[in-house]
Amino acid sequence: MKENELRLLRKGEKAYCLDQSPRIREKTGFLGRLEAKAGSGPDGLRTWWKGCAGGGKEEACRQEAERLADLLLYGDPGGDGIAGRELLAGWCFVRKEDRRVDPHRYRFRTDTGKHAYLMDLRQFASGLYLLDCRCYEKALLDRHLRLAARGIRFTDASGRERFVLPDGGRIRVAFPTGASGQRSAGTSTPGTRRSAPGR
Repeated sequence: MKENELRLLRKGEKAYCLDQSPRIREKTGFLGRLEAKAGSGPDGLRTWWKGCAGGGKEEACRQEAERLADLLLYGDPGGDGIAGRELLAGWCFVRKEDRRVDPHRYRFRTDTGKHAYLMDLRQFASGLYLLDCRCYEKALLDRHLRLAARGIRFTDASGRERFVLPDGGRIRVAFPTGASGQRSAGTSTPGTRRSAPGR
């Protein structure tokens, strides 16, 4: 993927637009989250940063994420690959796979050198745009995604592998009370804590 080129999120990437456990954040190289809000006017971009890495690495990522948010919502006359709301809306509209239940919500990814940015953009009739941008170290995120594709390992207390389920697979859980239920396993299951994938 070229720098600053947008592409729709793949199935395995969508969960990484959500909050993750500390272990998964560490394994994926999660650096922080930028939230941006833009009105219909040209000067309405406001951003909030919540980082977890600290130091220069996080600061560089924050600055880059703010630049991307500005390019995404206001465009770049110089043609930096991301070109403003009107072109973004057209780009999303022509891609059938992005016509979700909510037609005004788009999820995509862009890479810039060492970083990967997974974005969730919501558009409202009032002209308001909300952007949630998760920032990762590209090499660590891509490695984690490759391992997750192999399946989710279940181990015993000593670390021995007992079985492997496909990412998003179902498992029956029995509780000490005698009750039981089914749960989804893996990194692509929103709303659950994820175990580390791969071997």
